[in-house]
Amino acid sequence: MRYHPTMRPRRAWLAAILSAYIVAACTPQQAFSPQLTSSLPETPTPVAVQQAGGSSRLSAEQGLTVVIQAFVVLLDRYVDSVEPAALLRAAFEGFAAALPAGQPRAESPAFTGTNPAQDIAAFRRAYLDAATPAGGQEAQAKLAHAAVRRMAESLGDCHTVFTDPNQMREQLARASGELKYAGIGVRIKRQPNEPILVWELLDGGSAGKAGLKPGDIIVKVDGRDTTSMPLDQVANLIRGPEGSQVKLTIERPGASRPRDVTVKRVNVAEPAVQSKLLPGDIAYFRLNTFSKASQTELLQAIQVLESKNPKGWILDLRTNGGGELTAVLSTTSRFLKDGPFGFQVERNGQRAALGPDGTYLPRQHPLVVLVGDSTASGAELFAAAVQHHRGGKTVGTKTAGCLGIGSRYQLEDGSGLSVTTAKLLGPTGDDVNKIGFTPGEVVPISRADLAAGKDPQLQRALALLGAPTK
Repeated sequence: MRYHPTMRPRRAWLAAILSAYIVAACTPQQAFSPQLTSSLPETPTPVAVQQAGGSSRLSAEQGLTVVIQAFVVLLDRYVDSVEPAALLRAAFEGFAAALPAGQPRAESPAFTGTNPAQDIAAFRRAYLDAATPAGGQEAQAKLAHAAVRRMAESLGDCHTVFTDPNQMREQLARASGELKYAGIGVRIKRQPNEPILVWELLDGGSAGKAGLKPGDIIVKVDGRDTTSMPLDQVANLIRGPEGSQVKLTIERPGASRPRDVTVKRVNVAEPAVQSKLLPGDIAYFRLNTFSKASQTELLQAIQVLESKNPKGWILDLRTNGGGELTAVLSTTSRFLKDGPFGFQVERNGQRAALGPDGTYLPRQHPLVVLVGDSTASGAELFAAAVQHHRGGKTVGTKTAGCLGIGSRYQLEDGSGLSVTTAKLLGPTGDDVNKIGFTPGEVVPISRADLAAGKDPQLQRALALLGAPTK
């Protein structure tokens, strides 16, 4: 009989795992009391997974404690049943892959899959045997982080991810509404099997002043080739201390060869809400996240533009990765009178409908919602609800397919583990996670469109609302 999170009593086998580790390691039990970070959105924006470790310093034993702590959190909190032995194998794979190049490859221990005490003991012995000669405290932190990262990745869930201490600080700052970071003010994207593109220049950034344009391909960052580099790693290389410089090698349509552009890093603050009145008296609102603050800002922006008697609304969610579930539902309630907007399903199978809260705006206008492949989580739910309940039209491309409800736990060294604790289904009860929401009108944006400064999705939205288009 295999042990897994759905067995009863669940706390009994967790206690067995903890006892096995505590006895073996002589580590105080309080190490297994991860803190739930109160500022984490309930439907968090997917966290970028970086390949580099954080800045924490750990001994080999402390690193192992962080790994086992994360292991227990995943077993105890993840929405679906998880096989403990599979998690341990994944953790050891990540750990072994991060060992120094000159060190013999560590062989994964054999796990019984039936005896938690024996499996934890085997993991501990193999981990410490290989970790001890692998380097100092920074190296040990990287090994532990690699193990936890691989465990989270093995579940194939975009809301279940590891964040190192540096990322954790940045994510908490973003969740609190402080979206400031030292960068150059660009939004980059990569389609499968395609190079990294400059997708958008952000207001207040230095990229535009340095000559970068949408549609440019980023070939190198400070001389490092980006061809096979993960998108988040490229973003991390572009960011850095305020006032420092980064050199980008770019390719531009029509140019004979790549050229280098040196850009100064500056503090960039991306507002949660941007609004303006477009030609044809169409009110445009760009909502980058769902939070209490953004909800208030959106209502204020609507009030300002309502004084100009708009003929329609465009709500741009193309850069919205989700946010707080309560804010998602409250914002959706402003535009939809009827529900359900979706369904929440707990790990025990309990299902609850998510519906309007009675804050429907008394004055409504024809609505078009813009979505794209960066539209995720609660933003996908919003768009699906609008389309299903015929509250407006949807335009763009298929969304990210990253829908879930999660919590983030702070581990002993200040790193974090975001875990999907409940499923979030669409308004029809269908699971959009790993699938994505397809808008009513699919309108792609090409690299040529970017280079020419065109936005065919916005133009289509204006046309649907009867406004003049370019």
